[in-house]
Amino acid sequence: AVPWNTGGGTRRRLALSGGVAASVAASFAVAHNSSDCQRRPTSYFQPGQPYPEWDLDWDGRGPSLGHERPQPSGPIRHIILVRHGQYDEREREDAQRVLTPLGREQAAATGDRLAAIAAATKGRVRLHTSTMTRSRQTAAIIREKMGTGVIEMAPDPNLVEGWPAHAVPSRPRAQAEDMYRDSARIEAAFRSLFYRGRWARGAKADQQGSPPREEVHEYDVVVCHANVIRYFALRALQLPPEAWLRLSTFNCSITYLVVRPTGGVSMRSLGDVGHLPLQLTTFSEHRGLEW
Repeated sequence: AVPWNTGGGTRRRLALSGGVAASVAASFAVAHNSSDCQRRPTSYFQPGQPYPEWDLDWDGRGPSLGHERPQPSGPIRHIILVRHGQYDEREREDAQRVLTPLGREQAAATGDRLAAIAAATKGRVRLHTSTMTRSRQTAAIIREKMGTGVIEMAPDPNLVEGWPAHAVPSRPRAQAEDMYRDSARIEAAFRSLFYRGRWARGAKADQQGSPPREEVHEYDVVVCHANVIRYFALRALQLPPEAWLRLSTFNCSITYLVVRPTGGVSMRSLGDVGHLPLQLTTFSEHRGLEW
């Protein structure tokens, strides 16, 4: 039993029709009503191609079956996922779950690192964040460090922390209820950020009317949450997302992926904390590495 299928045709229809979050949520509602949840307590992600094959049409922008397209061109997309800084986990209400002083230091150091990356590119840089307090506070500190060149996007509720997929090995908790509540939303967030670049109609062209030949790069810096980042990393690499709980992302760590116009995806780092000294390295309330 599977909660959703990632075949290119389905994704292409969703991309063309808009309303991705609503469409994905609706498909989950059909596949996972309350009786279905009781009948199928474990259901796993169904890839567009069986593992370890690569789905060429993973974003609905690849070649159709049996139809080759010209060599694709477009911007190279850099997606930089940043986990929020350490926050006060003793509080229950989101508004009170603010960054600790150490978390603010982590965010400032990460902002310095991202500012250096932004300064080295001529490409467009966008900054995204979830709507949760700890994420918005981290993004605000990073935004201040990065300066005026960054495009600040509206906070995205689809990036809020949650339970993105079943976890294997399983945890002794109500996984099914959590997953059916959160997974469609987090999948919709993934689709909104991960796709190959294409030149839009009316994009500036060279004198022959063709898209620019030099490489063009664009950056999306996404400040969000550990579970969301772990899921995004596995989905982008077309690896089983049920392995998400085996990955570890420290506070203000950087996970860096690149999506090329051909549809190829590569990971440059996962949970990188090289920009943080050891005294600023935490995983929630755990300090350092020995925990």
